[in-house]
Amino acid sequence: MPLALRGAGAWAPVVGSLAQQVSLCLLSFWTAQLRPGWHWEYNLIRRMLGYGLSYSSSIWVWQLRNLVNPLIVGRFAGAEAVGFVALAIRIATLLSFAKAVTWRVALAALAKLGGDRERLCRGITEGMRLQAVAVGLPLAGFATVAPFVFPLFFGQRWMPALGIFPFIALSYLANSVFNLHASVLYLLQKNWEVTWFNCAHVALFASGAALLVPRLGLMGYGWAEIVALPSYLLLHVLVTREVGSPSYTTALIWFATIVIVFVVCSLGASVAYLGPLILLVPTMFFEERASLIGYAQLLLSRRSV
Repeated sequence: MPLALRGAGAWAPVVGSLAQQVSLCLLSFWTAQLRPGWHWEYNLIRRMLGYGLSYSSSIWVWQLRNLVNPLIVGRFAGAEAVGFVALAIRIATLLSFAKAVTWRVALAALAKLGGDRERLCRGITEGMRLQAVAVGLPLAGFATVAPFVFPLFFGQRWMPALGIFPFIALSYLANSVFNLHASVLYLLQKNWEVTWFNCAHVALFASGAALLVPRLGLMGYGWAEIVALPSYLLLHVLVTREVGSPSYTTALIWFATIVIVFVVCSLGASVAYLGPLILLVPTMFFEERASLIGYAQLLLSRRSV
């Protein structure tokens, strides 16, 4: 922020990002009380490089999604549209912080299950519900109040970002529901399978944007997110082949409810008040009420689990 105020321009966030990573590295070493030293073990290094490169490759492919906005939206809809999309993405990212947290925790938690396919399948089923609740409720909550508070904070000029937000939020919600599918495949060292899924997803997303943005403008980016959703069927097939088919029933209840909230709130402030009422629908099921109570107790408990 000081650099930006002094006129450093785009270099201000660049330096800020580098400073963040350096401080994260130093604080991590200090907190873990880790004193690195030289050690060479050929077999271990070979396994680490083999797994690490295939894992990183899948992440690199997924990061290609980030080029769609500047390269395709910027080319066909202009720099202003890039800003609208970037703002909507940023809001969705902040609201779905639980997705990244649970994904990292899941890698460690699922590893304790070893090769127990049945327990891994049950873990995916429960994890999908948790992700739908933890990620979907903040996104739906924002969609409900956004027609009233968004103009106050950002002004009328940025309202197009609010129009495309439901599409991006739906993409984040779908990704969170299938988050543990990728985690299990990583655990089973099926990194290349995840890479193939990422390739299919990015190809659908990029090609959809290339076709729709020139015709629909800014909203073409949002519809491209919808075009990419069928790629998750491939992830389901890959997981089913390895551990069996998880149950989607409970996650679908929350997913469908939140999608309906997105649709209703996108119609304008006149009907946005229905959003909270729609979110109460899953609580009509006893099992969902019990799950919400259980999640709340875990969050409020001071005891370590």
